[in-house]
Amino acid sequence: SFCTLLRSNFTPNMGRLDVRIVEARNLPDTQWVSKPDPYVVVKLNNEKHKTSVKDNSVSPKWDEVFKFQIADEHSAQLVMELWNKNVVSDEFLGRYSLSLNGLTRGEVKDDWYLLQQCKTNAEVRVRLLAQDFGKDPVGGAPAPAPAPAAPAPAPAAYPPAPAPAPAAYPPAPAPAPVA
Repeated sequence: SFCTLLRSNFTPNMGRLDVRIVEARNLPDTQWVSKPDPYVVVKLNNEKHKTSVKDNSVSPKWDEVFKFQIADEHSAQLVMELWNKNVVSDEFLGRYSLSLNGLTRGEVKDDWYLLQQCKTNAEVRVRLLAQDFGKDPVGGAPAPAPAPAAPAPAPAAYPPAPAPAPAAYPPAPAPAPVA
């Protein structure tokens, strides 16, 4: 079934990320007759998802969730591209590339991101949830305790005890064998 297929795609040692594309605002109105028909393409590594197209809107609302696997949260980049659906070819409206380093496990990060390469100050609102990777939440589960260190040697007495007197040199002759 589809659910089994979806479950089998997730590897247990990889982190899981939920990306909710919520809405956008201030999109450029580049159409002559009507407003743009925007959609968002979300990419992470070799995975790619696309929202539905919202007809005639410069402030579309999607509220669509996509799930990704994270192999390395420290280098992963989530790329969001905003497009205008057209009959002949779709028009690029802007993009944003977001580092996933610094997310807190189990806490939703809800922010607006200013699109780059855009003709206006268009923004996209995204909610990210690091399911099982990221920093520990404040007041949440404690960080694992460090491994115990080797016991420190007992401190030496101070002042140090005087060294024993050196033996006489040359050594005394050995006693003669008894007959």
